[in-house]
Amino acid sequence: MIKPPQLNDHNAARFQQQSIVDRYHLRAPYPPETFDILESLLADEPRTMLDVGTGLGDIARPMVVRGLHVDAIDPSQPMLDRARTLPDGNHPNLRWILGLAETVEVNPPYALITGGDSLHWLKWEIAFPRFAQMITSNGVIAILTRHSAKTPWDEERMALIKNYSTMREYKPYSMSEELTKRGLFEQIGEQRTAPIAFQQTIDEFIGAEHSRSSLSLDDMPPDNAAAFDRELRVVLEKYADENGILTMQIEALITWGKPLST
Repeated sequence: MIKPPQLNDHNAARFQQQSIVDRYHLRAPYPPETFDILESLLADEPRTMLDVGTGLGDIARPMVVRGLHVDAIDPSQPMLDRARTLPDGNHPNLRWILGLAETVEVNPPYALITGGDSLHWLKWEIAFPRFAQMITSNGVIAILTRHSAKTPWDEERMALIKNYSTMREYKPYSMSEELTKRGLFEQIGEQRTAPIAFQQTIDEFIGAEHSRSSLSLDDMPPDNAAAFDRELRVVLEKYADENGILTMQIEALITWGKPLST
């Protein structure tokens, strides 16, 4: 089966770019309830976790302070360099590992494997059978997504993204459905967190947009990047408060199950 066309190695490699790394921290956070849910999925000893495509460790760092040993892997050295400087990035039970999930040397077994804004970039037919060999008997893999609930600027924002995105062949998809139909994942459960309020300045919101592969400043023509920022700012100013602050409701969706060997 062919993956959605935007999920290719070229687009994945953009997370090596310093411009993306420098803006990645501007993405909305996971609600704290996310980590309660993840901890509840731990059914085996030892309390070990593998975080795949960890980025800045947005999942790994909050989990390691809950008494877990966490291996956090990512193919981007700039991402890992930045992750080490963030809160709990130097925790003694957190091991940062540079490499690809399909081939990197790790230290199983793991009672929990997690992946946030990352699993879609993997070579699924290689990675998931490998994960199946890494987990404990009651272990699971959790697929996480974070997003804002509907905002009044959604429609105008999406029109701008469609116009300026460097991914011209985008196809919507569901990660769990793509994996299930390939025989690589058996879903066990799913839970959505309660929304939390999150505030950003307009500048921060626009910066976060450029932490995405599709809007990388290294790949957008400079005139396009400037036009996108200018037009998005006009949209957002209609909805910001008098101090230029936007308020959103952030949710996370956690889907868990068994990785399978086909």
